[in-house]
Amino acid sequence: MGVGRGGPSGGSLGEPRSQQAGKSSLINAGVLPALAEGAIPGSDRWLPLCARPGQDLLTELESAGLPGAAADGLVAAAESRLAAEPDYDHLLLVIDQFEELLTQPVLDSHQRADDRRLRAVDQLVELGGSSAAVTVLLVMRNDFYAPLDALAVLTTEVGDGAHGVVILK
Repeated sequence: MGVGRGGPSGGSLGEPRSQQAGKSSLINAGVLPALAEGAIPGSDRWLPLCARPGQDLLTELESAGLPGAAADGLVAAAESRLAAEPDYDHLLLVIDQFEELLTQPVLDSHQRADDRRLRAVDQLVELGGSSAAVTVLLVMRNDFYAPLDALAVLTTEVGDGAHGVVILK
C-alpha cells in the first residue's frame, strides 16, 4: 500500500497514488535520513543542500547554503563549499519541485541572454560534466518528464523511466 497526501492508496509501496504523492516528504523523511546513516557507502559524509527553483534556481541555491552559485557558477560554488566543510567529502544538491523551472515562460530571442532558467540548466550541465564531488537529485512530478526531455542534454533515464529516477549526465 502506498501512502500519499491524504492517506493510504491502493497501490504498492513506492507507487504514488497521485501527483501529490508526498515526493518532498519521501526525500525529507526517508532519503535524506537514510543517506545520513550511510545507506549508500560513504553517504554519511554527504552534505545535503535542498532548494526549489523559484524564479531563479541559482539564487535559491545560494540561499540554501551554496554561496557563489549565481556569481561564480555551480562547479566553483560546490567545490568551495566542500573545501569549507572538512566533515563532508560530497555534496548532495536536492532540487525539489524541479517542474517550477520548466513552467517558467520562455523568453523571446532578444531576451535569451538574460534567461535565468537557461543559465541554471547550463550550470547543471556543466556541473554534471565536471569532476566535482556532487550528486544532483531532481524531484519532480512525472507529468513534466516531456518538458524535461526537451532538455535532453541534461538527463539520462535510469531503469525503465517509469519510476521517476533521472540523473544528470
